[in-house]
Amino acid sequence: MTPFNPAYLDNELVCIGVGGSLTMRFDHPVQNDPNNPYGIDLLVFGNTGYISDEGYGVTSGAMFGNSTQGRLEVSADGVSWFTVFGAQPDGPFPTLGYRDVTDPFSSPPGAMPTDFTKPVNPAFNPADMSLSQIIAAYDGSGGGAGVDLAALGLNQISYVRVSYLGGSGDLQIDAVSDVLPVPGPGALGSFSLVGLAAARWRRRDAARAGSAVTRG
Repeated sequence: MTPFNPAYLDNELVCIGVGGSLTMRFDHPVQNDPNNPYGIDLLVFGNTGYISDEGYGVTSGAMFGNSTQGRLEVSADGVSWFTVFGAQPDGPFPTLGYRDVTDPFSSPPGAMPTDFTKPVNPAFNPADMSLSQIIAAYDGSGGGAGVDLAALGLNQISYVRVSYLGGSGDLQIDAVSDVLPVPGPGALGSFSLVGLAAARWRRRDAARAGSAVTRG
């Protein structure tokens, strides 16, 4: 996967229809940790991608697949839910699988995996960047839309719910992950994975992977 060529197959994503939702549960609490990069505690991965200018792997910053009708909610107990305003679950910072790929559209798997527990700098602007420049700016991150639990007044959560409120087509979700603090422990991180993303990311430390329930 590159930011120009995200996950898109039916067996790689969970597709949420209009009025439907996806509820995921971690098997451990995701903590509000001020030591996390940029204060971000949770990452959500979808299937957005950057639109390439004339097919050469340089983007104006425009995106495809990003929905403005998704709603992202979090909960500590699965009963009381808090909406993450201003965050689109299938939004910014498309997924980057490897740090050493060179083809924006059809790269084979690389040898240097990115870190799916490390967020992208929220100030990152991809305009007029090539794939190599985007990889450098991601700084080892695998991408994903970030959530800061402190902004919600929460100390921890265990549940994430994504809903599709309207529009055409569907909303597509790949995975969610718990951000590791810096400096992090030796382990590579933990994930709550959706669909066959687990098969692709099994090389990562997914010992604390969570479960997902869909409806709608």
